[in-house]
Amino acid sequence: YEPIGKYAEDLEAGIALGIERELSFIRPEDFEGFNWRLWSQGGDLNNLFATVSDMPLAEGYFHFYTRESRLWQGWFYGTISLPNYDSQEIPESMARPQSLFFLDWFGVKYLATGAFHEKSVAPYFYDENEPFVFRTRVEPGYPGMIELDRTELSPVVTAVNVPVVGFVGSADAYRFFVKSIAALNLNTAYLIPVHLGEKIGELSESELILVDGVVLADFRGGFGAQSGWDRLSQFVAQGGWSWIETGGGEYLREADNLPSLLPVKSLRYEGFETGWQPTGVLASEIDWEQMGEFAYRGEPWKISYPSEPITDKAVVLLAQNNRPIMVEWPYGQGEVTWSGLNIFYRPDEFRKQASEEVGLIRATLSRLTSLKRIGWPEAEGRRISPEEGIVSGHGFSGVVFKDNFMSGWQATVNGKRASILEAGPSMMYIPVSADYEGQPIEVRVFYRGDWWHWLAFIVSLISGVLVICLMFGLKLKLKIKTKPLFKKGLGRWLESEEK
Repeated sequence: YEPIGKYAEDLEAGIALGIERELSFIRPEDFEGFNWRLWSQGGDLNNLFATVSDMPLAEGYFHFYTRESRLWQGWFYGTISLPNYDSQEIPESMARPQSLFFLDWFGVKYLATGAFHEKSVAPYFYDENEPFVFRTRVEPGYPGMIELDRTELSPVVTAVNVPVVGFVGSADAYRFFVKSIAALNLNTAYLIPVHLGEKIGELSESELILVDGVVLADFRGGFGAQSGWDRLSQFVAQGGWSWIETGGGEYLREADNLPSLLPVKSLRYEGFETGWQPTGVLASEIDWEQMGEFAYRGEPWKISYPSEPITDKAVVLLAQNNRPIMVEWPYGQGEVTWSGLNIFYRPDEFRKQASEEVGLIRATLSRLTSLKRIGWPEAEGRRISPEEGIVSGHGFSGVVFKDNFMSGWQATVNGKRASILEAGPSMMYIPVSADYEGQPIEVRVFYRGDWWHWLAFIVSLISGVLVICLMFGLKLKLKIKTKPLFKKGLGRWLESEEK
C-alpha cells in the first residue's frame, strides 16, 4: 500500500522495530479509523504493535480486564486456537461457529499468528476458500497474517437494527446462553443478547421497553418478585415474548401456585432412569440419536415438569416419558414458552453433540423471534480513542460498543443521556428509541470514570503533595479546632509528629 498519513508514521516506526511486514499487511484505512482490532498470539508482537500504532488489540491491551471479560477472552482463544483444534476439547462443530461469533463481537479483522504460524490458530483460518477468510500471507520465519472478510464481521463501534433479547439469570446461566447462540453463530447481524440481572424482582419497565423478548434461566425472585412478574406479564400481554426455563435453578423448579404467566400451575423436579423418549411438536425436528444422553455423568438427567394438567390453549412442544418439558401458549398479544430441561447448559455439557443440542434451542427460539440474518445498517462508526466512539446515520435501533462493560461509561443519543446495557460477551449495547425514527441519529459513547475513581485520585493527589512537602522539609501549619477535653492530648501528639 502507498504509505501516507498515519499509516506512513506507523510503518516508519515499525521498520525500526522490525515489524514492517506485519504492519504493511494491514490496510491503510484501518490505521485511520482504528475501528477494527488485531488479534495476535504472541505477547511480544502485541507489545510492538502497541508501541508503534494506535490500532486496538484484542489480546493483552483490551481495555481493563474484569472477571467476566477474562472468562470470555479465554473461551474466545480456545475456539480459534490450534491446540484446541488438535485436542478437540471444544469440537470443531462447536468451535468454528463460536469463533466467528466472537471474532465479530470482539471486532477482530486481522490475525497475526506468530512466527511459527503452524502452531497457532486452527488451519481453516489459513484457507482462502473459506467464506470468512479474505486473504492470508504466510512466510517461513515470520508471523502468519490473516485478513478476515469484512462482510462476515462488524467493527468495534457498530450500528445495529436487530432484535434485542433480554436475559434474567445468574452470570453462569447468561454465559451458557450466550455460548449456545454463539454455537449457532447468531452474531450482531442476527440479534443482541443483553443481561438484565439475576432477579425477576429487579426487572424494571424501563428495561423492558428496550428489549423485544426476555429469557429467564437460573434466576431468583428477589425483593418485589411479584411486582416483577406483573411487569413481565404486562410486557408479554402487550406483544412481547418470554422463555422461562425452570430446570437450571432452585427458584420455581419445584413449586406450587406458580405465577399466572406460566402455562403450568405446579412443578416437580426429579430424574428418570430412561433414555430419550420425545413426543410433541418439536420431536420430529431433532435427530435425537445425535443428542447428548438423557443423563448427567451416570445419573438420571433431572427435569422440572408439571404435576397437574397444563393450561388451556397451551401446546406441548416437547414431552419426555409423556411428561411435558417444553410448553408454549399465547398470553394476550404475546407468547410464552416454558421449559424444564436446563436446556442452555446442555450444549456445554455435551459438546460433541452440541450442534444438535443447539438445534433444539434454535427451533424453540425461532418460534418466538426472527432468526434471519439482517446484517448491519449503513451508518458511520468511528472509534475516536480508547475512551470514545461515535456512530452517526439513519435507520438503526442501537449501537454495539465492543469494550468491556463496566461502570464509568456514559452514552448520549443526539445529546440526551442514554442507557448502556451489558451485551454479548460482557460488552456494551446502547439502545436508540423509536422516537428517533426518520431522523439523523448520533450516538456517542465515552468513559468518564466513577465518583470513587475521582475521589481516589484527589486523595492520592493530596497525599502526594504532603509527601513532597515532607521530603523538602516544609512545615505545615494545621489549624484544628478541638474540644478542651482532647486539645491537650492532641497538641502533644501533633508536636511529637512535627519532631
